[in-house]
Amino acid sequence: MWRNARSVTVLLVACAVVWRQTASPAQQATQTSPAASSAVTQELRGQVWIDANQNGASQASTPSSVVSKLDGSSMAWASYGDQTAGCVCKASPVGTLQPMGMHSKTVVAAVVNNISGRPLKLRLKAVLPAGTYTIDQLSIVAPTEPGVVALAPQVQRLQGVVLPRPGSVTKDVDLQPGEIAVYRFVNRAGRVVQSFRQLLGALHQLAVHRPQIARPMRRALLHAHDSMLTLAYGHSREARLRAMHGVLLAGAQAEALELNQLAHHPHVRNDATAVSSAMTAYMDNAARVGAVLLGLVPQITTTVQAGVISVNIALANTGAHSVYGVKLAVHVSSLPVGVRPSPGDADYFGVLRPGQSAASVFRLKCGSIRPDKVAADVSYIAGGGPAQLLPLSWHITYPAAQTTASTSTR
Repeated sequence: MWRNARSVTVLLVACAVVWRQTASPAQQATQTSPAASSAVTQELRGQVWIDANQNGASQASTPSSVVSKLDGSSMAWASYGDQTAGCVCKASPVGTLQPMGMHSKTVVAAVVNNISGRPLKLRLKAVLPAGTYTIDQLSIVAPTEPGVVALAPQVQRLQGVVLPRPGSVTKDVDLQPGEIAVYRFVNRAGRVVQSFRQLLGALHQLAVHRPQIARPMRRALLHAHDSMLTLAYGHSREARLRAMHGVLLAGAQAEALELNQLAHHPHVRNDATAVSSAMTAYMDNAARVGAVLLGLVPQITTTVQAGVISVNIALANTGAHSVYGVKLAVHVSSLPVGVRPSPGDADYFGVLRPGQSAASVFRLKCGSIRPDKVAADVSYIAGGGPAQLLPLSWHITYPAAQTTASTSTR
């Protein structure tokens, strides 16, 4: 009997050890000393779940405090996510976060407000359909004290993700007290197909009056139709990267045909405006799919001091492939007439290997005309051909006054 009792005791001790290893953090915390428990509570953590596959409350259910802060910032925040319906979005622990989720066919967004009054380590988990996603974060920090100027909102681009089937994506971020963050997941694969159809529709309309411009462009684009589908939905990452070269090459040929025709017939330029806009969107989405496949993350942020705008442009290679001929510059076409960057030339970095980053700073001197936003020109060679990314900055905030925000959702 003594041996049996000792066996039972050993078994209970073993069970206690196993429970200790497998118990949840909350269960384990109940077994720690008061001092240890106090140390744990000093570090505030929160979680947000957003499920794009389940419909939730509409945008009208946005917490009033969040609406007032967003609207008070005089920014077109609602257009940032291009949302059309609500989806399930919940948070824990209660009393620390105010979440809201929205989605459309190609965009999933979550608005999170830190109402805890303390810095918060946030784990964001998004349940998404299959796709190739770019991910970014727009942060808005409202002033907590009278007379304190809030930080200018900025968009931070996060590492993208490829989901061959429906799944979840987790991001760990920090939120300051009172900070509102909008997280946007854009399915660029879906947008490539969507923008391709819109481009063909614009060409069809143009062909009614200007067939000499529309038909050659259409033939060039249809030549890469299969490559476009492989880029968007191919099963092999390597095959998708090879297809990217065909898509961008056909797009560049179509753009060249358009420019040549407009140069010889400038009077038809107004008729081709819709085609030009659709072509820009198509090429932009194709390049962004390639960037996600390669693990390339572009950044552009702006600061204003003494009337001078500093434009910080960077490119990080988080993937497994080297890219070549890396060029960072300000996209001059995005600036008002008379505003030019300094230095005027682009920065070239040659090879950008996995784990490496490149960064440049340009300055814009403005007179009476001030830009509302600015785009970066990030170019490189990958997949056997050139690619170009044109990430936009968020609305530039000036110390003295603030103009109307851009409604671009790129």
